[in-house]
Parts: sequence; C-alpha cells; structure tokens
Amino acid sequence: MRQHNKTDINGEKYDICMATECKLCKNPKFAVVLIIAVVLIMVFYFSTTQKQVTAPAAPEVPEIAAPEAEQAAEAPAPPEEQQPAAAPEAAVGHPQLKIISLVNRPTSPKTGDVVTFTLTVKNTADDAPATTVEFVVNGASIATVPLEALTRNAGAVVKATWTAPGKGNYAVTANVKPVPGEVAIDDNIGKITFTVFS
Repeated sequence: MRQHNKTDINGEKYDICMATECKLCKNPKFAVVLIIAVVLIMVFYFSTTQKQVTAPAAPEVPEIAAPEAEQAAEAPAPPEEQQPAAAPEAAVGHPQLKIISLVNRPTSPKTGDVVTFTLTVKNTADDAPATTVEFVVNGASIATVPLEALTRNAGAVVKATWTAPGKGNYAVTANVKPVPGEVAIDDNIGKITFTVFS
C-alpha cells in the first residue's frame, strides 16, 4: 500500500511517496492513461449489460402440426377401379356371294304378261349373313327381296315378278347387297335382256 508523507524542504512541504517503486509518482501520464482505460471498461460493461436487459431473446414458438394435412398424407390411396376386360371381338370371316344365274319366265312375254325373274346365288367362301337383292328393270327398281344367310358352298334362289307394260326391249339387273367381310363384289351383279312382244 502506498503512503505519502509531507516533509519540509527549505521551508516548503512536498508529498514524498514512501514506495520508491511507485509508477504513478514517477510517471503521471501513465496514471492518466490508466484512469481513462478503467473508465472505458466500466462504460462498455454497463452498456453491454443494459442491452442484455432491454432486448430479451424472443420466445420460441412451438410448431402446430396441421392435423388435416397429416391425416391426408397418412390416408392410404383409394384402390384404382378395375375396368372390366373387353370381350374379344369376333373374328370376321370373308364370305363371297356369287350370282350363278338370272333368268326370266316366260322368255318371250307379251304385253300384260307377268314375268318372273329367278336369281340363283352361291356363297363360295366363309359363312355369309343374310342380305337383300334388288331387281331393276330399265333403271327402275321393281322389288327388293331378302336373301337368307348362307354357309360355305351353300346356295339360294330368290324371285321377283313384274308385269310387262308394252312391247319393246328390256334390261334387267339383280344387285346382291355385299355383306361384311366380302371383298370381291363384281360377281354380286347379274344382268339379262329380253323382248316383250305385242
């Protein structure tokens, strides 16, 4: 501990530090610097403490789980609707209807006679469904008659009647309507000509 005593030298009093190693007594500037440093340290300490008191840490906000979202995520996906298997398509064959003959009776009719046209049809390929036959005289349709379904190599005969209106030449056409799967249809048409006498 420093002790300063006053003594008289030539009638004047001076402070004499009893500690010969006292730096404050030997160097007054050092004492001023030390005091300033202490003051700065205290100011910094108090300012830091005040910030910690006035700015408390923000409280943690707990996360709130969305129950609906969690339930939606956990819910199993609905099973996919199974479409009924499509029924296999029936194989389409290739029937072939062919006109064998077309004739008229009487062969030489007179005006007013009833003429009968007879058509013979044969199926030369796969089974053919039922269809129709149209009879046309000089471009005018006179009858459409049904043609039954035909199995392979089966044949059928269809007929139509017509009354001769007057003398002259007449052209008759018989058209067999093509069936599904039929490719060649040129032989579905039969033609004849005849003369009506007075």
